[in-house]
Amino acid sequence: MDSVFQGKATFRNLSRYSDASEKRFSRWFRRTFDFVALNWLTLSDALSSTNERIAAVVASFVRKSGKKTDGLGVFYNGCAGKAEQGLDISLLSLVSLSSNTAYALDAEQTVDEEGKTRADLYAEQVVKLAGQLLEEGVKYLAADSYYFKQKFVTPRC
Repeated sequence: MDSVFQGKATFRNLSRYSDASEKRFSRWFRRTFDFVALNWLTLSDALSSTNERIAAVVASFVRKSGKKTDGLGVFYNGCAGKAEQGLDISLLSLVSLSSNTAYALDAEQTVDEEGKTRADLYAEQVVKLAGQLLEEGVKYLAADSYYFKQKFVTPRC
């Protein structure tokens, strides 16, 4: 059964069209959820273990104006060919070479941290999932030339 409600997706609006209370929605939204595990479970059905697979990492720019958005900064926008104000998203994907298709595995917003470069932040995402990738038989990582920096390559190795 498809449900549609009018207005914003607030806890109060969700509770109006559900048996769950506003407080229950609030509590559930405070919990962390392992989207990577969900994506692995979904992909395990879609991809057989005999498929040749590699991982791929790419950063995407999202134009955003304003002053109060978390993670807002100056990032390189490949479409414009220059750095602009906006948000940066790092996406790690699983690529099936037999079907020539990439499947999103993990997406993280790049938020500048004191003492860390963006290459460090991108490397942390890959290192965090390296164990799972190796268990699944993924041995190679594809990336564009930006990632060919010692700060990214050394932790990855």
